[in-house]
Amino acid sequence: MTAPSGYTHLMYYQRKWLSMLLQKGFSLRYCALFIGCHHSTLSREIKRNGTRRGKKIIYEAQVAHFRAVTRWRHQKQLKLIKHPHLYGFVESMLRKSWAPHEIAGFLKRNGSRRTISHEAIYQFIYEYERDWIELLPRGKRNRTKRKNKNKNRQNTWNTNRTFIDCRPSYVDSRNTLGHFEVDCMVSKKTKEAILVIVERKSRYILTHKLERKTAECVKNGIIKLLWPYRKQVKTLTYDNGTENVLHQEVNKKLKCKSFFCNPYHSWEKGSVEHAIGMLRRFIPKKINLELVSEKDLKYYEYLLNNKPRKVHGFIRAKDIFNVRRCS
Repeated sequence: MTAPSGYTHLMYYQRKWLSMLLQKGFSLRYCALFIGCHHSTLSREIKRNGTRRGKKIIYEAQVAHFRAVTRWRHQKQLKLIKHPHLYGFVESMLRKSWAPHEIAGFLKRNGSRRTISHEAIYQFIYEYERDWIELLPRGKRNRTKRKNKNKNRQNTWNTNRTFIDCRPSYVDSRNTLGHFEVDCMVSKKTKEAILVIVERKSRYILTHKLERKTAECVKNGIIKLLWPYRKQVKTLTYDNGTENVLHQEVNKKLKCKSFFCNPYHSWEKGSVEHAIGMLRRFIPKKINLELVSEKDLKYYEYLLNNKPRKVHGFIRAKDIFNVRRCS
């Protein structure tokens, strides 16, 4: 039996074995054969993570593992301090509304000399650069776990609809372009709204400012946004809001089909929900939408469509949504 070559970090169970074997008086070479690593690895492990008591070094698995993990996390965070170019790139991309996972994925995909994980970026921000928190997708001052919220509400919309259960399966597969999800972003401070449409395969985002969140405004907004791509539009997926009651008129104009999520199942049109979440970085819930111009909205749309998307292997939505406008 020979020990494997090369140096790797020890796992907790390996540290546990090392601690027990040392307590029984076995040599480092024997411990290395038993654990399956080189004896030099164990020697470095004891010197780094052992506890010195007088002239002796006492090795305790739990203490050693805690020290190793703490050191590893600290080194990951300090990578941005050690490498100014990486620090500058991360900051500049955050200011362009890129999320940490998009920055990390972009660096990895493009074979950068310096890469970093999205978790390391988050940890660095919350420990060393808290001024960057406002640049994060949600901008929360503290990291929190996601909670499930169940709301028991009644459906009051009785207009003729075809539910998403009847939507063709090939739409769910996202293999073809031309299938869109529709929703509106609103604010408590104004009656104005923002129409958001997302193409399911590419996640390409289209936006338009509405004077009111009414059925007529929503219908006209959908037709205006999708008219340049009318030959490619195949299906539209809505929620059960009353602003979508004129969906059949949209179908006639664009020659497409409409489908509706089951009541209170907004996750069934998750692409547009996620897009609205990204727009909230620029347009928080408390902001008055009257202050958001159509020019500003198109700029935000441009930023989001030119971001590398994790779901596409960090390729931009713009590069996938290559449908030519109709003449």
